[in-house]
Amino acid sequence: MSKLLFVVILVVFNFFNAAAQLPAGSIAPDFTVTDINGNTHHLYGYLNQGYTVVLQMDATWVSPSWTYSNSGALSELYYSHGVDYGGNVIVLFLEADGTT
Repeated sequence: MSKLLFVVILVVFNFFNAAAQLPAGSIAPDFTVTDINGNTHHLYGYLNQGYTVVLQMDATWVSPSWTYSNSGALSELYYSHGVDYGGNVIVLFLEADGTT
């Protein structure tokens, strides 16, 4: 029983200390993705052109993330500063669960 309790405490501790953000001073790894319309997006290509890239990774079954996605916050950012609206922001949404 004490072993199980230890494992549960360890899992909970690691869950609350997990971070999806790179440490300060880190350099994001380069990547290329293809969207659902067949367009290719290359991170360093955008950055080298002076764009600001916002990357959101989400899974439809993760309620807090999906709620944030549906809040419209990134849509507002894009409509205010996106490349199609005269700005320099590119927003990329990546579905983190390959099965959905």
